[in-house]
Amino acid sequence: MSVLSIVPTASQRKGAVSMAAGTRWKSTVLLVDDEPDVLSSLSRILAFRGYAVDTASSIAELLGQRRWEDYVAGVFDRRLPDGMIEEAIPAIRERAPGLPIIIATGYADIDGTIKALRERVEDYLIKPVNPDLLTSRLRSIQEAREAQDAIDRLEREVIRAAEEEKRRVALEIHDGLGSLLGGVGMLARALGNALQEQGMSSHAEQALSIETHVLNGLRQARALSHGLYAVAEHPGGLSDSLREMAAVLSEAEGVVCNCGWEGAVEVQDPIVSNHLFRIAQEAARNAIKHGRANVVRIDLRNRGATIELTVSDDGGGFESGEPPATGLGLRSMHYRCRAMDGNLAFSSTPEGGVEMRCSVPLGELR
Repeated sequence: MSVLSIVPTASQRKGAVSMAAGTRWKSTVLLVDDEPDVLSSLSRILAFRGYAVDTASSIAELLGQRRWEDYVAGVFDRRLPDGMIEEAIPAIRERAPGLPIIIATGYADIDGTIKALRERVEDYLIKPVNPDLLTSRLRSIQEAREAQDAIDRLEREVIRAAEEEKRRVALEIHDGLGSLLGGVGMLARALGNALQEQGMSSHAEQALSIETHVLNGLRQARALSHGLYAVAEHPGGLSDSLREMAAVLSEAEGVVCNCGWEGAVEVQDPIVSNHLFRIAQEAARNAIKHGRANVVRIDLRNRGATIELTVSDDGGGFESGEPPATGLGLRSMHYRCRAMDGNLAFSSTPEGGVEMRCSVPLGELR
């Protein structure tokens, strides 16, 4: 793809780190321009200031690139031989949703600026580009990304601690309170039987009534335990729990809820398993409650480096074609997905319902 690829020396990288007030070396800049002299000069300036650079000279060459995750930012000329860059930004966003984009152009106009802003462009620079201004913008992007990375790591740690605490409480309820209530129920039954043998029927009935109430409390305790931590802690626990949830929804809600995979799809990290289960649970409940679906299908697939969860339905879909941004359940789904470094997307199904797709990297959370 690259017309020119320049990598800074170790001393240049070291200089870039110190110049960026302690931020760590962070990957490559993608530079796109149809003027070879501009590509060459900007590439050398950025390399001298500590950045690796990949280049392209057209939109087609840009969109054919495969290393989007390597780039700290893209610096794109606005007018290219095969079109205006703002027309290609939606396609770029599909390939790299979080890529910061800086547009550099000698053709400034109000309409183009408005289009760029609507596409969430990071900055809009006029040619000839001031190298100090460009590197200042890149440095700000790096620092903002590192700050966000730190927030994301803290968020994951908080979520993991919360999930571990819920698991501990769930086990205490199940093994501690559950066992105690089970024992009290057995004693109440034994007492009732003994009183019945002694001809004290009214007292025996009271003892058996106590047993009934205790067993109801036991069922509630087990349901609470299951609600706190629904996925068993083994690699196939997520598959088992999703099938159990589908069966419960089918019986309780009078819908057809199917799971579309055979055997176990293994997920090693129990926190990831629990997040995926809650996302599937919320999506299925939304389909039944809000979409009034009659059929819900849950799919779980191992896609090599990722695990993909899909929940689709034949319900009424979203009124505006997009899920509401204010719903607590949807915010929770996005929050959980973000904690796993995953992607969450919604689309319409051929039946008119909604398909929720959550894709997350395999392995343990960082």
